[in-house]
Amino acid sequence: MQIPYERALQIFNDIEGKDKCPSLHPSYLLIDAKREASLEPIYFLYEEDGQIYYHAFHIASVPNTPFYDIQSPYGYGGPLSSTSDDSFLKRAWNSYRSWCISKKILAEFIRFHPILDNSINYKGEVINDRETVWINLQTENLLTQYQTRARRKIRKAEENGLRIEWCSFEEFYSCFPMLYEELLNELDAEQFYHFPKKYYQEWKTFDKVHFAICKRDTEVLAAAIFYRTEFMMEYHLSASNRHGKELAATSLLLHRAAELGKQLGCKQLHLGGGTDNTPDNTLFFFKSGFSKERGLFKIGKYIHLPDAYEQLKQQWEKENVTGTRRILFYR
Repeated sequence: MQIPYERALQIFNDIEGKDKCPSLHPSYLLIDAKREASLEPIYFLYEEDGQIYYHAFHIASVPNTPFYDIQSPYGYGGPLSSTSDDSFLKRAWNSYRSWCISKKILAEFIRFHPILDNSINYKGEVINDRETVWINLQTENLLTQYQTRARRKIRKAEENGLRIEWCSFEEFYSCFPMLYEELLNELDAEQFYHFPKKYYQEWKTFDKVHFAICKRDTEVLAAAIFYRTEFMMEYHLSASNRHGKELAATSLLLHRAAELGKQLGCKQLHLGGGTDNTPDNTLFFFKSGFSKERGLFKIGKYIHLPDAYEQLKQQWEKENVTGTRRILFYR
């Protein structure tokens, strides 16, 4: 059944520590919904004899149809379960599917969290996508798990007088959107990655978010967002200018974030993966310099109304004169 935010927050707070990753926090779903006006945050719960199956996601209307679809938030999502009992998971899935059909859900696309491996709670199709990197914050000396190239860049940043400031949202917002938009324009990134003002403003509501700015003297070279629960910290968004790239500002940002997470008692800092799943991806190579620890990012998909879905797909392929393997091909 669908539940309100307050009940979802109560459930999340009662979850075992290792499953409390920041991107599955109920507040993160509300923040992420500000990316697009069409996104509606939903919290689903199946409960039986004290066991729970909890799933948070967005629904949005499918253009020019009476149907809707489901997507996990930007980053990671997927269901959590208090038990691995397969018969319970099947009953939970059947309840979830009934809810989806009642809401005219056409199809869904889920991004599972690489550290939790919560795809085991899912009964749709699961596909391995790419490796991600995480730093073990329980290591006595964080630098010992970094590759030589990462340590060298951190030293370079420090020797050039770069420093990290943990700042207010107002100071962060005064510089980050411009840095980030410049980066997206350089990469010719899709519109999906361009965030509106109200998205950034919503981050002020999250009580465990950390805004970082990297400066040399008064010049801002880079900035980043990190957010956490008591168990895990996650690297969310970052950007740097040309000088920041030259002076390894992002390397220093990640190292200082790891130090902060360790100080706050977090066990892991999840850095995420590359921009695609190719083995020579430059972003993944950069992140892998900080740790040998890996998580496996998986995606999930399921078609709830196959007849309507197939009809819509045939029409789309006819109009676009091409085939597609994307589950939400119309987006």
